[in-house]
Amino acid sequence: EGCPGCRLCEIKCPEGAIRAVKVIYGSLRINTELCPEGCRDCVDACPIPGTLSVGPDGKVVVNEITCVYCGACRLVCPVEGALELNRTYIRHEPIKSGAWNKALEKLTSPVRLTRELVSKSIEKGHEVVEKRLGWIVASRS
Repeated sequence: EGCPGCRLCEIKCPEGAIRAVKVIYGSLRINTELCPEGCRDCVDACPIPGTLSVGPDGKVVVNEITCVYCGACRLVCPVEGALELNRTYIRHEPIKSGAWNKALEKLTSPVRLTRELVSKSIEKGHEVVEKRLGWIVASRS
Protein backbone atom coordinates (compact mmCIF):
# COMPACT_ATOMS: atom_id res chain seq x y z
CA GLU A 1 0.00 0.00 0.00
CA GLY A 2 1.15 3.53 -0.71
CA CYS A 3 3.46 2.34 -3.47
CA PRO A 4 3.47 4.90 -6.29
CA GLY A 5 4.69 2.29 -8.79
CA CYS A 6 7.92 4.09 -9.64
CA ARG A 7 10.08 0.95 -9.45
CA LEU A 8 12.86 2.75 -7.54
CA CYS A 9 12.94 -0.08 -5.00
CA GLU A 10 13.41 -2.60 -7.81
CA ILE A 11 16.17 -0.53 -9.40
CA LYS A 12 18.00 0.08 -6.10
CA CYS A 13 17.80 -3.48 -4.71
CA PRO A 14 21.34 -4.92 -5.04
CA GLU A 15 20.10 -8.50 -4.88
CA GLY A 16 17.36 -8.08 -7.48
CA ALA A 17 14.86 -9.46 -4.98
CA ILE A 18 12.17 -6.85 -5.60
CA ARG A 19 9.82 -6.95 -8.57
CA ALA A 20 7.65 -3.85 -8.85
CA VAL A 21 4.84 -3.40 -11.33
CA LYS A 22 3.81 -0.07 -12.76
CA VAL A 23 0.15 0.75 -12.45
CA ILE A 24 -0.01 3.51 -15.05
CA TYR A 25 1.87 3.51 -18.34
CA GLY A 26 2.35 6.38 -20.71
CA SER A 27 4.82 8.92 -21.97
CA LEU A 28 6.14 12.28 -20.88
CA ARG A 29 7.78 14.56 -23.42
CA ILE A 30 9.40 17.89 -22.64
CA ASN A 31 9.84 20.49 -25.35
CA THR A 32 12.97 22.05 -23.87
CA GLU A 33 12.88 24.82 -26.48
CA LEU A 34 9.79 26.19 -24.72
CA CYS A 35 11.24 25.94 -21.20
CA PRO A 36 12.30 29.26 -19.67
CA GLU A 37 16.03 29.44 -19.01
CA GLY A 38 16.90 28.14 -15.56
CA CYS A 39 13.37 26.91 -14.85
CA ARG A 40 13.23 23.67 -12.91
CA ASP A 41 9.74 23.88 -11.45
CA CYS A 42 8.84 20.45 -12.86
CA VAL A 43 11.98 18.89 -11.35
CA ASP A 44 11.18 20.39 -7.96
CA ALA A 45 7.52 19.30 -8.05
CA CYS A 46 8.14 15.71 -9.11
CA PRO A 47 7.47 13.41 -6.15
CA ILE A 48 9.68 10.58 -7.46
CA PRO A 49 13.41 11.24 -6.92
CA GLY A 50 15.47 11.17 -10.10
CA THR A 51 12.56 11.02 -12.52
CA LEU A 52 13.13 14.57 -13.70
CA SER A 53 16.62 16.03 -13.56
CA VAL A 54 18.67 18.77 -15.14
CA GLY A 55 21.22 17.48 -17.63
CA PRO A 56 24.73 18.86 -18.19
CA ASP A 57 23.34 21.13 -20.91
CA GLY A 58 20.94 22.71 -18.37
CA LYS A 59 17.87 21.11 -19.94
CA VAL A 60 15.36 18.95 -18.10
CA VAL A 61 15.67 15.21 -18.75
CA VAL A 62 12.97 12.57 -18.10
CA ASN A 63 13.64 9.08 -16.76
CA GLU A 64 10.53 7.29 -18.00
CA ILE A 65 11.49 4.09 -16.19
CA THR A 66 10.55 5.70 -12.86
CA CYS A 67 7.88 8.17 -14.05
CA VAL A 68 4.43 7.39 -12.61
CA TYR A 69 2.70 9.86 -14.95
CA CYS A 70 1.04 11.67 -12.04
CA GLY A 71 1.00 15.03 -13.83
CA ALA A 72 2.55 17.08 -11.00
CA CYS A 73 5.15 18.43 -13.45
CA ARG A 74 2.50 19.54 -15.91
CA LEU A 75 0.47 21.24 -13.19
CA VAL A 76 3.39 23.47 -12.13
CA CYS A 77 4.83 24.17 -15.59
CA PRO A 78 4.58 27.90 -16.35
CA VAL A 79 4.55 27.37 -20.14
CA GLU A 80 1.54 25.90 -21.93
CA GLY A 81 2.58 23.02 -24.15
CA ALA A 82 6.11 22.58 -22.81
CA LEU A 83 5.15 19.25 -21.20
CA GLU A 84 3.14 16.60 -23.01
CA LEU A 85 1.79 13.85 -20.76
CA ASN A 86 -0.06 10.87 -22.21
CA ARG A 87 -1.42 8.00 -20.15
CA THR A 88 -1.79 4.98 -22.40
CA TYR A 89 -2.66 2.12 -20.08
CA ILE A 90 -3.82 1.49 -16.51
CA ARG A 91 -3.16 -1.97 -15.12
CA HIS A 92 -6.33 -3.34 -13.54
CA GLU A 93 -8.64 -6.29 -13.75
CA PRO A 94 -11.47 -5.68 -16.24
CA ILE A 95 -14.74 -4.98 -14.44
CA LYS A 96 -18.06 -4.28 -16.10
CA SER A 97 -19.22 -1.66 -13.66
CA GLY A 98 -20.27 1.88 -14.41
CA ALA A 99 -19.18 2.98 -10.94
CA TRP A 100 -15.73 1.43 -11.36
CA ASN A 101 -15.30 2.97 -14.80
CA LYS A 102 -16.19 6.41 -13.41
CA ALA A 103 -13.74 5.91 -10.54
CA LEU A 104 -11.05 4.82 -12.99
CA GLU A 105 -11.71 7.89 -15.11
CA LYS A 106 -11.27 10.10 -12.04
CA LEU A 107 -8.05 8.31 -11.16
CA THR A 108 -6.57 9.09 -14.55
CA SER A 109 -7.14 12.83 -14.30
CA PRO A 110 -3.96 14.70 -13.30
CA VAL A 111 -5.64 16.39 -10.34
CA ARG A 112 -7.03 13.15 -8.88
CA LEU A 113 -3.90 11.15 -9.59
CA THR A 114 -1.62 13.62 -7.84
CA ARG A 115 -3.61 13.64 -4.58
CA GLU A 116 -1.61 10.69 -3.26
CA LEU A 117 1.63 12.44 -4.11
CA VAL A 118 0.64 16.08 -3.61
CA SER A 119 1.76 16.46 0.00
CA LYS A 120 5.30 15.48 -0.95
CA SER A 121 5.22 17.85 -3.92
CA ILE A 122 3.93 20.70 -1.73
CA GLU A 123 6.75 20.10 0.72
CA LYS A 124 9.25 20.19 -2.15
CA GLY A 125 7.64 23.39 -3.43
CA HIS A 126 8.04 25.06 -0.04
CA GLU A 127 11.70 24.06 0.03
CA VAL A 128 12.21 25.53 -3.44
CA VAL A 129 10.57 28.83 -2.47
CA GLU A 130 12.66 29.02 0.69
CA LYS A 131 15.83 28.24 -1.24
CA ARG A 132 15.15 30.68 -4.07
CA LEU A 133 13.69 33.56 -2.08
CA GLY A 134 15.41 33.04 1.25
CA TRP A 135 12.31 33.21 3.43
CA ILE A 136 10.09 30.70 5.16
CA VAL A 137 6.67 30.09 3.70
CA ALA A 138 4.09 31.15 6.28
CA SER A 139 1.62 28.38 5.49
CA ARG A 140 4.13 25.61 6.11
CA SER A 141 3.06 23.31 8.89
